[in-house]
Amino acid sequence: MLTILPPVIAALASLLLCLAVRSGKLAFFPVAQVNARSLHDVPVRTSAGLAIIAATIAAWFVSVLLGGEADLFAVMTGAAVMALTGLADDIKGLSARFRLAVQILVIAALLASAYRYQTWLPWAALPVILVAILWFVNLFNFIDGSDGLAASQTIFGVFPLVAAGAAGHVEAGAEVGTTLVALMFAAAAFLIFNWPRASLFMGDSGSLAIPVLLAGTALFSPDPAMSGLLLAVGFAPSVADATLTLAIRFLAGERWWAAHRTHAYQLAARKTGTHLTPLVAFWLAGLLWLAPLGWLAATGALSPFAALAGAYLPAIAVSAIVQWKLRRAIAA
Repeated sequence: MLTILPPVIAALASLLLCLAVRSGKLAFFPVAQVNARSLHDVPVRTSAGLAIIAATIAAWFVSVLLGGEADLFAVMTGAAVMALTGLADDIKGLSARFRLAVQILVIAALLASAYRYQTWLPWAALPVILVAILWFVNLFNFIDGSDGLAASQTIFGVFPLVAAGAAGHVEAGAEVGTTLVALMFAAAAFLIFNWPRASLFMGDSGSLAIPVLLAGTALFSPDPAMSGLLLAVGFAPSVADATLTLAIRFLAGERWWAAHRTHAYQLAARKTGTHLTPLVAFWLAGLLWLAPLGWLAATGALSPFAALAGAYLPAIAVSAIVQWKLRRAIAA
């Protein structure tokens, strides 16, 4: 009973905070205006991702009060810093250099804390892990451009690691498991408002903080290498699409670092005229492909590297086909 309480608190807190943001009573939350790079056609209140992070942190705090460990204090602090930085960026617009500097400092602080916690972690691997997490943070930020997608990817992306802990195949740690389930519940509550047609957007407050929280929990799990691999399986669609899209833009001589609307999910939404098309496709893929694959990897029925291949090869193929067909069709 006590183990389900933090996730329930996360869902309720996220729901109530989202209602407050949508009502306009929290006037400091900004509104995302329509521009040439956006997919929405009316202004929508944004930065509601802060509700997901605040609700998850609250759930973690409750679990600590109920007798749990507080090993994830550094992770929660880092997620809070990123959420507030994202909120400031949504409100005022921060420079890319400043955002990058904050990301590097937060990730470096997490790694320094994890290095003391994970005594086996080789110091020479820390720069590589830093770059990997930095890339994960920014690619997750890329998918926050279509209704429901980022929240849905959070739910399916966390599933393999949660399933591994539940099945007992991977010792995820009680604190890590409870926190990840709380994050899933909080994201699901937000998804009610972000489902097409969205009345709330996640904004940078969520899309920058969620990946930091996920990477941090993996670092502090009893088996960080396996936890990282399972997260990589769950987030295969986003990682594959973002990486392939940037590679195509770079090779085409485009300003690959600039805001754009050429990710596979963006092209699909533009071609069909609705955010529902890529979202439904993602949920079908998640239920019929990602979740079963994640479960097989979580229970040890499939090796993690076989699971990675099974996750990424189809994701890359689908993204490439969509890019090849729809880029030409939209440009024509």
